[in-house]
Amino acid sequence: MPPFLTTHRHAAALDWASGHFGVISRGELAALGVPPGTVAAWVANGRLQRLHHGVYALGHTALRVEGRWRAAALAGGAKSALSHQTALLALGEWAPEHTGIHLTTTGAGRSRGELRLHRSALHPADVTVRHGLRVTTLERALVDCADELDWQELLAVADRIWELSPTRLAAARERAGARRGARRTRLLQAREEPHTRSEFERAYLRFGRRHALPRPAGVNVRVGRWVVDVLLDGLALELDGRAHHARRREMARDRQRDAELQALGYRVLRLVWEDLYAEQTPATLGRLTPLLGTRGAKRT
Repeated sequence: MPPFLTTHRHAAALDWASGHFGVISRGELAALGVPPGTVAAWVANGRLQRLHHGVYALGHTALRVEGRWRAAALAGGAKSALSHQTALLALGEWAPEHTGIHLTTTGAGRSRGELRLHRSALHPADVTVRHGLRVTTLERALVDCADELDWQELLAVADRIWELSPTRLAAARERAGARRGARRTRLLQAREEPHTRSEFERAYLRFGRRHALPRPAGVNVRVGRWVVDVLLDGLALELDGRAHHARRREMARDRQRDAELQALGYRVLRLVWEDLYAEQTPATLGRLTPLLGTRGAKRT
């Protein structure tokens, strides 16, 4: 093979790889006019470093994370998408510490190396594009993560998402079909929906009876310039039924309200909808019971 052809092809491959995080596939090399024999020679002399079957790093293997994602996506094939914790990271969200790169595919294949393959149907509405790669949407990533993470880990993910649509989450859950984490996804969906004051009050009263908590002194009781949701002995219990993202936006007003109630001699505790879930009950009781019966110099 004439030297100038090799140089020309290598330059073309380098140019392509530089725009694709240093990663190139056998199919892309063929489209650039690099024949199989030259690919084999480049592998032999180290110009190409094999990452997965038919997927290579060109020039060096010090890849950015996007390069590793691209290599995994190429190895998974056109029917795959980055998913689970990997999708969260690709979408710019936080994910718990994990190993490997998660990929959901409708095709054949198995997990190998750092590639974690999950076989499942992928509706077009559940796939988007980031960094030029197919990635599951945020809602589908949460549905998938609910299969892998426990409730506290899933909450830790959701707590860092500025705004999450319960409607889109419900739709993604329905499209995903039967899943191990379906209950956790439903709980997360309910958590993200706003709840009326009366709905939350009824839920708390049922919770209190179930766990033998003291009967409230009153519900919707005026204290100073505020109306307290549930008044217990020395404790102003605020039931916050707002959607999670709405609560975060109104934290300053909540702090002012709490400070004024404390100045009137009350302990203040805020509960949110998920605090009444079975998964949260031990933690909720651990926060609530030490505050009961703590009388202050209340002035109403």
